[in-house]
Amino acid sequence: LGFQRPEYVSGNFLRGSMPGCHVAHGDESGESWVIGMEKFDREEFGLSASCEIPDLSIDPEDGVLTAINSSVQYKAYYITIEGGDDRKDKEHSKPMAFDRLGRRLEPGIHRDKNGNRIWCVTLILTIPPMYAMDICQVQLTEKGPQGVRLASDISELSLSTNLDGGGG
Repeated sequence: LGFQRPEYVSGNFLRGSMPGCHVAHGDESGESWVIGMEKFDREEFGLSASCEIPDLSIDPEDGVLTAINSSVQYKAYYITIEGGDDRKDKEHSKPMAFDRLGRRLEPGIHRDKNGNRIWCVTLILTIPPMYAMDICQVQLTEKGPQGVRLASDISELSLSTNLDGGGG
């Protein structure tokens, strides 16, 4: 009778409820939009024993955004990639972030402290201990990775956290 069941991501996230948000739980099933995930190896990542391990990295050649959990705890990552003010240029102000198949990640809008509507893509991730997730590819400007407007909040998850997204 015309009713179409909403599309859910792993757990209880309803895609249509949060435009511009993309969720990945970092488990074996994987999310179809994430580029990939593998055990973190300091040497494969090109880091010597004395180098500090970054939480986030953008490859200066191909723009792949990677989140690294080098701890012994699960971590939650909230990453927002900003575009520009949607009143100035609706299409070119959108952040350019692409999934594993080269499809553009759908952006949403947030408001800055002055109430301006800003295009953004928000990535909500859980990553297991000692794993690196190649999340998406961001379009680089002549400024390289430093030109990407990115904000993040990263925290350890307690053992009592339900990683399936359900209640309890």
